[in-house]
Amino acid sequence: MPANSDKAVLFFEVPDLEAAVSAIGQDRLVQSETHWAVIHDPEGHNVVLLQAGAE
Repeated sequence: MPANSDKAVLFFEVPDLEAAVSAIGQDRLVQSETHWAVIHDPEGHNVVLLQAGAE
């Protein structure tokens, strides 16, 4: 099992950022801006959600 410092960061492009964060849960939200959000999954990974089509 990897040490905490070896955890991956996952990137996902989503069609509706606000809906994705809402469905996942505000309690998992680490930080968000207009076109991206970072959530923390139950296994301790940071997941970056990117708004599809954002420049």
